[in-house]
Amino acid sequence: MNDERTIWILSDQSDLTDFLKNDLTTDSIHLHSYTFSQMAEIKEQIRHYPPDLFISCYKKFNEILPLANREKIPLILLTDELNSRTLTAYDAFPVVNVVNMDKPFHSIRPIVSDFFNDQTNHVNSKILIVIPDEEESVLFRNISHIYKYSATYTDSYEKADELLESKPFDLLIVDVDSPNDHADYLLKNLRNRDTYLPILALSGGDERVMRHRLFDLGVNDFIHKPFQIDAFNLKVAGFLRTVLSMKAIKKLSEVDYLTQILNRRSFYDQVLPYINLAQRQKQPFSVIITDIDHFKRINDTYGHDMGDKILVESARVFRDNLRNYDILARFGGEEFVIFISNVDELNAVYVAEKLRKGFKKSFAERLEHPVTVSLGVSTWTSGPVEIDELISRADKALYVSKNSGRDKVTHFRNLL
Repeated sequence: MNDERTIWILSDQSDLTDFLKNDLTTDSIHLHSYTFSQMAEIKEQIRHYPPDLFISCYKKFNEILPLANREKIPLILLTDELNSRTLTAYDAFPVVNVVNMDKPFHSIRPIVSDFFNDQTNHVNSKILIVIPDEEESVLFRNISHIYKYSATYTDSYEKADELLESKPFDLLIVDVDSPNDHADYLLKNLRNRDTYLPILALSGGDERVMRHRLFDLGVNDFIHKPFQIDAFNLKVAGFLRTVLSMKAIKKLSEVDYLTQILNRRSFYDQVLPYINLAQRQKQPFSVIITDIDHFKRINDTYGHDMGDKILVESARVFRDNLRNYDILARFGGEEFVIFISNVDELNAVYVAEKLRKGFKKSFAERLEHPVTVSLGVSTWTSGPVEIDELISRADKALYVSKNSGRDKVTHFRNLL
């Protein structure tokens, strides 16, 4: 999503308009202000340059709402008093926030930033929405447009089951009011396959009964219909923020903090599906172990900061000389491990030579002493396979490279 955002302020209070301009203007947020006497100009301008957000006074709510609704532009309302009457504005599409703004004025930048940040996060999140009712589906599509949900829609529980089996999603939203047990079947099937995917269910049935029934089916949260749009959006935003946090934690556990490539543990997780596929299809694959030559001398001579820079650059060089789907990981210290699928012995040695030459060229003339890398290669072609055994064979080949002059490639078959 483009980081540049445009906000239109609609207010007849000049002091409020001036405050909002000072509060919200940044390098990436551009503001235009209008009074409500300029509605004709607003309607003309919006045809050519629609804003990303409206900010309007609650007292003029009914004047701006039809335009915001028609153009599907999110609307923040400012009111001098939050009460049950002003909060009913949340029931009107596309109001996204009702903010208390009495004097002295206070900053609403955090509210606006959170809204735009949520939109960005929503674009990167995958939601499956299962809504059999066509009228409800239209409402959800409108909500998704405002909040930038990256949503896939279906009116079929059977199709939803197929999608969940074939594609990754971050959240399932499902209306469970089906005339048969198809919704139950979908939820049971999903929980048998995936115990972690968050599920938000909708139902117009008896609230207490449905809450217990859906909990037993593995649903994480439940909204009773008819629902308040703001309550629904708060639940969805909460789920997606949690998913985003879990993804960040997962990435931290999978990625080497220095080089930002896979670590040793996640390398094993990543290669197993490729190995199983190679065995089924009887396609060869190879493992390459690399070790930076004289790395201890580099650290002792130039310091650990330089050593870290070389490790980071090494990861970049290796990645640039591999295919997108080849698996690269830091194996420990100055060692890297690479898994390349559908590559036989001859081509594996070619890839390793390409890595060796690319590495040497990248580091040429950077330090007083040349920086080179030694590589060991092993290949599976048939029979039983153990990834640890292949890594061990590549490591033995690497040992030969290191002890026969360094800056070399050795395949395990040459040791036999």
